Amino acid sequence: RALGMLSFFMLISVILFSSIMYFVEKGRFFYCTDEAAKSIPPLCLQQDVWDSIPTEALQTPLHECHLLATQEYLGSDFPLKCCDGEGFYVWPPVDFDANGCLDRSAYDSIFSTAWWCVVTMTTVGYGDTYPNSTEGKVLACLTMLSGILILALPI
Repeated sequence: RALGMLSFFMLISVILFSSIMYFVEKGRFFYCTDEAAKSIPPLCLQQDVWDSIPTEALQTPLHECHLLATQEYLGSDFPLKCCDGEGFYVWPPVDFDANGCLDRSAYDSIFSTAWWCVVTMTTVGYGDTYPNSTEGKVLACLTMLSGILILALPI
């Protein structure tokens, strides 16, 4: 009975916290356009070009990535690029390894965020993914504390 209660609360908490963390930390999505595919060097493959323009606010054409990232990166003129092609990138811009490329977001799906949530709630903390924003760090603290409470609750 206690194991069932633990499993139920853990499942509900993982769904809740991973969904919230996904929306807090997913970053900005840069999609492939015809202009990005024809640039020199090409930023993406021609077969990846989107036929229609996405309607979400945090979706931007890939060829505009270097302009937006350089403009918002710590207010400096240090040039940043989206080197990995189409995908979610950490926003506000971050370049932890100082290679001139914008870092990809580790939270690109709710399922990958669920992995982070289980590891954080069970206090294993591998360190393979971690939040970058202040909101994400606050949510991570709440996730850790709720994990400790949920694991201790059925006892």
